[in-house]
Amino acid sequence: MTKIKFVSPLRPGALLLLLSALCMLNACSKKLNNDLEQDRLAASGKTAANLQPLAEPDVYVVGYQIGTNGISEAKYWKNGTGVTLATNYAEARDIAISGNDVYIAGTEHEVAKYWKNGVAVSLSNTGTWGAYGLAIAVSGADVYVAGVDNGSDGVARPVYWKNGTQYALPTGSYNGACSVRDIAVSGNDVYIVGIVNGIASFWKNGVLYNLTQGPWGTAANAILLSGTDVYIAGQSSNTIAVAATYWKNGVATMLPTGIPAYPNATSEVSGIALLNGNVLTSGYVNTFAPKYWVNTTPNTLSSLSNEARARGMAVYNNDVYIAGYEWTPQGLILAKYWKNNIQMNLTDGTRAAEAYAIAIKPN
Repeated sequence: MTKIKFVSPLRPGALLLLLSALCMLNACSKKLNNDLEQDRLAASGKTAANLQPLAEPDVYVVGYQIGTNGISEAKYWKNGTGVTLATNYAEARDIAISGNDVYIAGTEHEVAKYWKNGVAVSLSNTGTWGAYGLAIAVSGADVYVAGVDNGSDGVARPVYWKNGTQYALPTGSYNGACSVRDIAVSGNDVYIVGIVNGIASFWKNGVLYNLTQGPWGTAANAILLSGTDVYIAGQSSNTIAVAATYWKNGVATMLPTGIPAYPNATSEVSGIALLNGNVLTSGYVNTFAPKYWVNTTPNTLSSLSNEARARGMAVYNNDVYIAGYEWTPQGLILAKYWKNNIQMNLTDGTRAAEAYAIAIKPN
């Protein structure tokens, strides 16, 4: 005869204890898996947050395009789409972004201007020959525009405007035409670069300083401030070459052409940026295509022809953006920019256009 064994059911309290133990075991397992994942991310130098795809930034490029009536128009392009700022012998030369506000410096019919989010602000001049806005910087609530004022005699003299008030810049004993190319502000310090009497020069808080002189003239085209360091991009010369150059705290570094057969070809840089401790500059080598340099190593930008110029540059999220223009083999002038050496045309060449500066607005 088979015996049947009866097992007494668990008492309610024991059942609760068993369920509690199972939940604790599950929670511990999840925590262990989470800890392991965090350790894996930490070892790779990443976090869960930056594993998410980054939103693409907005790319702004400024310049001009000839209108259908043959008159130049100030333009900016946002992510490749053109927007006209002014139509009466106008051009846009520089751009600064502060928060959600976009500031663009330029000129319309010999009136220096800047546009804030597309709304024009006219700047003063001292005579009948007008003035030109050529560079812009924003610091807090202050808007700085650098340019030239032609006064009553038509001679371009360097000036800047702070919140619409014009200030003249000294030129030493020289009283001829000068050029202003860029402006940067750090705290209470205002830096402006340009050319005085054929010499690459800069002003700090209104005091004039000369950079490297040379037998064939020099130029200061762009400025970048990083901590206590001042970087200036432009052109210098010696007895055998007129070469792309950058200065760090006044010390010049001449850049090679990268063309063995023409080591002394004329070259120049108009943009400068820093990336991972490296100095990046953008410009051209005459008749040998647009270039960018990483420290002193030259690189050729992709282009349809060799007759192209790289101008202003910007860096965002390790990507390198460079604005410029190009003469195509068909004789057309295209405004364009490069992202990591991939060229993107902003115009189709049916009407001449050029791009001067570029800025990136994060999303």
